[in-house]
Amino acid sequence: MRQKQQGLTIIGLLFFSVIAIVAIYFVARLMPDYMDYWAVKRIVAQLQSDANTGEKTDTDLRVSFAKQLNVDYVKGLTERDLIIQRDRRKGVNLYVEWKVKKPFVGNISLCVDFKAGQPFPE
Repeated sequence: MRQKQQGLTIIGLLFFSVIAIVAIYFVARLMPDYMDYWAVKRIVAQLQSDANTGEKTDTDLRVSFAKQLNVDYVKGLTERDLIIQRDRRKGVNLYVEWKVKKPFVGNISLCVDFKAGQPFPE
């Protein structure tokens, strides 16, 4: 009785290797930006939950935001990117929106929109 051969051919191995390499490259290109996103999200949540946020001026909030960006080595954002909404009933709301465009391969780019925090509902 003959047994049917099983296994992976060299063509199949190359195919799956190429897919794995492209996926790893994709993750490697975007991971620093997602790490910045998680840091900014944490900074905004920290500023938002601060007890005296409502008493601080916009300038004080922006200075605190800029200092935290500097401490966490977040590049590409400044204190001007912090959006501050004030409402008498709802209090103070902070959020940041930004876009990142990274070259991937040739003329193909990766575009990601980030949003840390939420604006007041209309």
